[in-house]
Amino acid sequence: MKTTVHLFLITCICLTSFTTQAQITKTPITKPKIYTGVSSPVGLPTPFDEIIRDLDKGKCFSIAITSIQLNPLNTAKSNHNAETRHGIGALKKDGKNLVATFNIEAGINENSSRHVLSTTLKIRKSRSGIVLDIRNPQYYHLIYELTLVKKKNGYYLIAERDENSATVSFTLAIFRTECLI
Repeated sequence: MKTTVHLFLITCICLTSFTTQAQITKTPITKPKIYTGVSSPVGLPTPFDEIIRDLDKGKCFSIAITSIQLNPLNTAKSNHNAETRHGIGALKKDGKNLVATFNIEAGINENSSRHVLSTTLKIRKSRSGIVLDIRNPQYYHLIYELTLVKKKNGYYLIAERDENSATVSFTLAIFRTECLI
């Protein structure tokens, strides 16, 4: 009787282990899916985005522009064939663009031909970088694929353009200022 009980118990244990093993091997093993809620990686804000964000928060910025135009050597505009321009104004947000309207002093330093030009400057973001649009009654420039660089004291943008056998170089500085109102 003892041997029959032992034999019966051993048979039950063997059958239980086979059925348990069969259940484990039949179940497919998959990795658990974890949903983080993020569909694509989030990029860090660009310097342009930082300026827009700060303007939305009520901070104020100014923009300074300095430019030099090197004319062909066969023109008698100046002794050094160079014309300089400079100006400073308040930077504002217009939709998704940065806009400034200010006076630029332009002309040749050696003589009295310097004059003031009311200039509109627009900076906008595109897929390939920053687009700079400078317009006044004397000239306009539309320059693509620029990079706005953040430095310790502000943001800088450098652009060059060759046009009509003359080279124009622009340096723009965007910096925080105190709000007047």
